[in-house]
Amino acid sequence: MKQARKLRLTRTLAWVLLTLLMCTGCAMAIGCNVQEPEGKPGNTTAAQETTNADDGEDYPQYDKDFRIMHRSNYAYEFKASDSEGANVVNDAVYSRNQVIEKRYNVSIKNLTYNNGWKDATRNTEFEQQLSTWMTAQEDACDLIAGYHRYIYPTVSNDWYLDWQTVPGIDLKADEWQNGINDVLTINGKTYAITGDITLTFWKFMSSVVFNDRLAKDYASENLYNVVSSGRWTLEYMMNVAKEVGTSGEGTNRIYGFASDIDVAIDAFASSFGVETLVKDNSGNYQFQVETEKNSAILDQLVQLYTESYSYQEQNKGTDGSNDPSKYLFTGGQVLFNPMRFEMIERLRDMSDNYGVLPYPKLDNAQQNYRTAITDGVSLMFVPKTVKNAEMVGTVTAALAKQSREIVNPRYIEVVLKGNAARDSQSLAMIDLIRNNVFIDPGYVLTSAGFCFREPVKAGVFKQGSASLSSFWSENQGRVTTALEKILAYHQK
Repeated sequence: MKQARKLRLTRTLAWVLLTLLMCTGCAMAIGCNVQEPEGKPGNTTAAQETTNADDGEDYPQYDKDFRIMHRSNYAYEFKASDSEGANVVNDAVYSRNQVIEKRYNVSIKNLTYNNGWKDATRNTEFEQQLSTWMTAQEDACDLIAGYHRYIYPTVSNDWYLDWQTVPGIDLKADEWQNGINDVLTINGKTYAITGDITLTFWKFMSSVVFNDRLAKDYASENLYNVVSSGRWTLEYMMNVAKEVGTSGEGTNRIYGFASDIDVAIDAFASSFGVETLVKDNSGNYQFQVETEKNSAILDQLVQLYTESYSYQEQNKGTDGSNDPSKYLFTGGQVLFNPMRFEMIERLRDMSDNYGVLPYPKLDNAQQNYRTAITDGVSLMFVPKTVKNAEMVGTVTAALAKQSREIVNPRYIEVVLKGNAARDSQSLAMIDLIRNNVFIDPGYVLTSAGFCFREPVKAGVFKQGSASLSSFWSENQGRVTTALEKILAYHQK
């Protein structure tokens, strides 16, 4: 059995190496497009070197299960099978897990529970099981990967260790997204972290895709050059979309812009620099919602979605899979369509070529493009019930490092850059998007981060009803109570 398993692993690693060598040689010729991202999420040489668990280092041996609790709909982050080349990302996750298991003498056990999107009460199987374990003080898992905005409020239940006290892990290492982790650090305590260890960190990055054929017909200049020169703004995008306008009838109608009106709105707000929670001089968060800037942004978003060249759909599936705007785009009927990376993966069969851009700036005064991660990203927690925190820190750190060196290059180079992106210039855009990731703490700590979504909907579908004040008056008490509870716990 062990010999067969070793043979399968050898075959998998050999296949990955062969793929890398082939892509390196054909990148310019046939579009494999294997390039090193500017943010240095790892390189292919390092990926191969680190797959050898017998590298001469003296690693601690734990002889234990390493139990990871995670969501069933994102099980691919930690759970993988020996598919022998059927899926490159699965194979990379499998190889990563094999390295960790052999190196530290652990066995990765996946504890998978449903954590659906529709349950407004947050009373999902995942949260029920977590509550049961923690209430009983049961040592049932070592690492928790939870839905960020649902799980973070449970911090005040006193269930988790502060990552800064967990031995064996360096939160300043490249594999941790320090910008986001800084957002999650309050009063010097960090109960949740994220970064390269989780594929949702990549899949939920926001972008704007465009139809290359329509762009050549209606845009006066190369859109990649516009981005590179810093001139890619909301006004610029709207002006190009206006050139397309709407033409044709029925199923043949062409739109300059099409989008869902949920996640995309949140992403627009974050990309424009909206932070519904900001830290004061003491390092604690204060709400910043009803500002002149935020009101102006709300008005501009309502305008974008109500222009004659725009298509929007109020009702869609919770995962965006049946969002009509996506089908219009794949059918060649839309110039601009905001999408997360996970949706771009599904465009590989699209007839028209398409390109990938960051979300636009609000205006020319905004210095940098910002990439929103708005919903669903996995956050990592350590339950207080663990018996060996040093093992948890050491193995988690190794999983993150190996994800950066083995898993994420496979996703970037083969899935995004190799299969999803259609031209070499999109590859540089993907790197730019990754290097400017941001999350509004309002999404994680409270539901304040959603304060644009509902007012924009009201403005679009209830003509003239967009108001931050009305939304805030209805929700301020609830979100303030939630924030105060979290802050009080961090101040203990």
